[in-house]
Amino acid sequence: METEPGANGTAVTEFILLGLVDTPELLPLVFVLFLFAYLLTVGGNLSILAAILVEPKLHTPMYFFLGNLSVLDVGCITVINPFHCDLPQLFQLSCSSTQLNELLLFGLGILMAGAPVVLIVTSYIHVAAAVLRIRSVEGRKKAFSTCGSHLTVVGIFYGTGIFSYMRLGSVEASDKDKGIGILNTVISPMLNPLIYSLRNPDVQGALRKVLMGKRAPA
Repeated sequence: METEPGANGTAVTEFILLGLVDTPELLPLVFVLFLFAYLLTVGGNLSILAAILVEPKLHTPMYFFLGNLSVLDVGCITVINPFHCDLPQLFQLSCSSTQLNELLLFGLGILMAGAPVVLIVTSYIHVAAAVLRIRSVEGRKKAFSTCGSHLTVVGIFYGTGIFSYMRLGSVEASDKDKGIGILNTVISPMLNPLIYSLRNPDVQGALRKVLMGKRAPA
């Protein structure tokens, strides 16, 4: 920064972009990993969108919402650095006390994250009770595998959000924000297609038709 003559302020003439790692030797490895994750996420979600558009059987409300999720995932991973400009990071720039702001953010976090978590846990308790009534051992394994995958993504999504918004004294945890941002903006969008769509037999059939260049009759 340079100080302008006769002015009570400074003019910013340059800035520095900070990476995820400080070791230059690790930069190629980090680049390859993130490039692979990006290509996998974009390719998987765009494939799901193509399958939903091509296959008339998938023109149902469930796949409509899965298509919206794919669009959001592509946008989320295409935009890693929106997360670090959020309220907890802005609090660090304040010259006055942010205790009241942090308390308000903590309360809103309980309201907005706690209620969905309670509903999700309650729903999966009922799902687990229903699965346990399945007589087939193979059927129970398949059901628990699907539920476990869903809960993994839900846990990553809500876990990163709770860590970011429902903590007091955000300055102390600022060094962990990069890792939390990676989980929330890279890992979740990459896993969503694999868990919610690509394991579905109807989606797999539609993808085969897309790859073979065939269109199902309307």
